[in-house]
Amino acid sequence: MNKFKESFPNSKIFSWYGHAEQVILAPWCEHTNKNHLWPFYGYTEILDEKDEAVKEGEEGELIGTSFHSFITPFIRYRTMDRAIKGQWYVLDVCDPSSFLIVLEVVVMRLLLRKKGVIYQ
Repeated sequence: MNKFKESFPNSKIFSWYGHAEQVILAPWCEHTNKNHLWPFYGYTEILDEKDEAVKEGEEGELIGTSFHSFITPFIRYRTMDRAIKGQWYVLDVCDPSSFLIVLEVVVMRLLLRKKGVIYQ
């Protein structure tokens, strides 16, 4: 993201982490260079290999439950994406009324298709 900011110094850069399934949405914050989970979009968990919640600073898989899909709801949807859990805090710089969990780093999966087979 910093390369984009350097290349376009007078532009506002926007980036989002999200899914077509509408389970997790985390916009990038221009003030902190991190993603903020939106708690009213869906319920997000960051779990380790034993399906236990990770602690702040630890990496885990992003699991989401959608608040928007009523016909075919996604409940504890395994995204196969990973993130490092940040801290809960009030983001005075962004919006003093917001209290969001921060994703320090989002590591998305890469899927390659070769002859009808998906490789990860």
